[in-house]
Amino acid sequence: MAGSFDNPLSPFFRIHRGMIPKTAMELTRKETSLWIPIPHVAGIVLGTGTREIIDQFKVNFRVPFSNFTYIGEPSVSGHGGEFVSVRIHGKDVLFATGRRHLYEDQFGLVRVAALTTVFEAAGCELFLPLSAVGSLHPERGSGAVTAVTDILNETGIDPLQWGNHLAFRLNVPFVDLSSPRPGMTSIYDSDFTSILVGAGKAVGLDIEAGVYLQRHGPTFETPAEIRSFMGRADVVGMSVGIESILWTALRKTNPKLRLAALAYAVNLGAGLAPTAIDHEGSLDVGKTLVPKLTKVILTVLRGLA
Repeated sequence: MAGSFDNPLSPFFRIHRGMIPKTAMELTRKETSLWIPIPHVAGIVLGTGTREIIDQFKVNFRVPFSNFTYIGEPSVSGHGGEFVSVRIHGKDVLFATGRRHLYEDQFGLVRVAALTTVFEAAGCELFLPLSAVGSLHPERGSGAVTAVTDILNETGIDPLQWGNHLAFRLNVPFVDLSSPRPGMTSIYDSDFTSILVGAGKAVGLDIEAGVYLQRHGPTFETPAEIRSFMGRADVVGMSVGIESILWTALRKTNPKLRLAALAYAVNLGAGLAPTAIDHEGSLDVGKTLVPKLTKVILTVLRGLA
């Protein structure tokens, strides 16, 4: 198998035998310099159903996730599996047409960390993950967009501690916990977030600030769980919280890094609507938001120095 520790052709085998760099971050950065050789000003992760945003721009090149040892192919429908470099307003921007999730396999957290690292290694100072979510407000249902201003991490995992624990089996720790731990008081850049809200208003997209609660997944929440979240958070999802913590950790060595996140509701939380929740509905809602989200992205990138 391609990812087997017993297969001499496998990158996992070579790492385990000390033949290539011994940390996931170091290896991912080396692979990024090989596959993504030009610097990018911003990195954007596209959420469920929004891959068509890429079609609006001139593509420089595409790189499959599978070219990176620790990322691999996504297993969730609606998520693409490649990085796409595009030219926008004379600037190079790196998109991921999908993402990896904690729940996809036993190395899910290492895969999420590696994907996040690619953007930093590609020179992106601005990071904007998009995510399909469930809304915790009955009046803000399908199609409502939230600019994330804080997170509640209810995955049961601290990505810095457990990223090291999971990766220890590969002898490839993600971060050095002997150095000062990153504070989480100001995860999201308030200026960047304000620009997103203003850009949304300019194109008729009402973007409100709110708190993102991340669950581990893959199961959707129960009505009882949703009731317990209401009043504590505004949206619930399975991705942006961990990505945001990891990006904030990278900021320790690169203080220029900035972060904002957009969460678009594809349904109300379980029990808040009479219809059942399903993943296919998420794809449909994401596609309807593509035109306005594209305009928001264009507006934000136009303002970059």
